[in-house]
Amino acid sequence: MRLPAIAALIPLALLPLLPVSPTGPQEQIPTVQEPETDVRFPVTITVVDKDTQHDLVGVGVRVKRKFFMDFNVYAMGFYLDQEGALEALREPAGELSASKLETSKKFREALLGDTFGKTMRLVMVRDVDADDMAEAFEDVLWPRIKEYVIDKKDRDKEQRDRTAAKKALDTFRGYFEKEAEEDQVMDFTWLPGGKLYAVVDGKQHKVVQNEALSWALFDVFLGDDPISEDANEAFHEGLHELLHPKK
Repeated sequence: MRLPAIAALIPLALLPLLPVSPTGPQEQIPTVQEPETDVRFPVTITVVDKDTQHDLVGVGVRVKRKFFMDFNVYAMGFYLDQEGALEALREPAGELSASKLETSKKFREALLGDTFGKTMRLVMVRDVDADDMAEAFEDVLWPRIKEYVIDKKDRDKEQRDRTAAKKALDTFRGYFEKEAEEDQVMDFTWLPGGKLYAVVDGKQHKVVQNEALSWALFDVFLGDDPISEDANEAFHEGLHELLHPKK
């Protein structure tokens, strides 16, 4: 099994957190520990089918503020198809620093383009009611979807696209059938063609083919208004390491 070049994928600050964790009787895969939650993420995961592998870029945590207190909700790991990402991101990245990548519109458009596979893995660190989880996602996804499908030149097409995206969002909401419990793992994978795959608590859900929804979901974590600034920074540091490996 191929393992990624860890130094080219993980922010340097995380390198000391790479113990080898056994995942089976005959193989060992290194993991990265998210420091706030102690959740460990394997440096490679298999998605959709046994022939598709995505490599870890960085880790972070979603923090929710309630009653003047901060609560960790889930740890997250961002994975991608390394070969496809390098092809799509090298040119827009140029020689930009990690911080400049975060603010580059050109790089963000390439990162959130429908040209290479990417996965966001969420690992719950507290229990969350199913309806609360679904509503939280809908609240951040629907405004982004409406932004994505705006077409000032063809309002009829815009309405059709919005209707299709709303149907896709309703399907996505259905992924949260029961309470999200601590340690539950959710993998959301976007493959070219606007195909969004979801595995929630070990259950493979029906693929949703809608580019607007796929874009909106990953924009939540990687866009210019991310759900976690710290996680987004870590992801872009990892992307910078991938694009500019130390020699």
